[in-house]
Amino acid sequence: MYKVNVIDAVPGEVEVLRLMTGYLGDRLFTPRQRASLDITINATRRPIRVPISRDMLLPQKAGFGLGPPTAFEMTVSTAAGIRDAGQVIAHELLHISQVTNGSLVLNRKTKKIDRQRKKVELARWMGGKPVIIDQLPWHTRPWEIEACHWQVELVDEFLTLASGSQPFLQLQKPGKQRLALLAASLPAAAVANGHDKGAGEPILVDDVVSSPVNGMSNGVANGDAGNGNAG
Repeated sequence: MYKVNVIDAVPGEVEVLRLMTGYLGDRLFTPRQRASLDITINATRRPIRVPISRDMLLPQKAGFGLGPPTAFEMTVSTAAGIRDAGQVIAHELLHISQVTNGSLVLNRKTKKIDRQRKKVELARWMGGKPVIIDQLPWHTRPWEIEACHWQVELVDEFLTLASGSQPFLQLQKPGKQRLALLAASLPAAAVANGHDKGAGEPILVDDVVSSPVNGMSNGVANGDAGNGNAG
């Protein structure tokens, strides 16, 4: 389940974000996974971003063992435009998809470093050897490389569909060795012509293009793992 809350964002922008979030969820999660997830997205016009934290991505108790986490919360800003906010949401949902499908597994352990025992956060990527997260520069972490690539692709897909065109959709089943990329589409009403706007353009296209877009997606959208955020 996805819930987009309005803090002080423009209602029209929030409706676009809700529609976009639904599309992204359909692309990244199976119906069963979507039913088990509880994702809250807070939308604001202020230049504030609160990504999902590493704590949220850690395995949680499930029965007699551990299972993928299911509850997440983030705050996104529309200050830099709808495209930027959409890429922030996509980036975080990609990380949720990674941990849900097992390609990314995070945990905490106590290790001896420089003759001192320290609690560190480890990441195992696609079944590989666990690595200490903070010993890897953010831009070299493979799960971040994947998320940064697909946040752009998925939002572009959505905007293309909203314009009435059909983008090429790469499809692949979810698994520990690959990203889930499932078939998805938009409701017919989302690409209906906006007669009251007089331009003959799809409603979402008018709403999206009217929002300013700048380079914020390359910096703010990608987060800062040094602050203990997932990125």
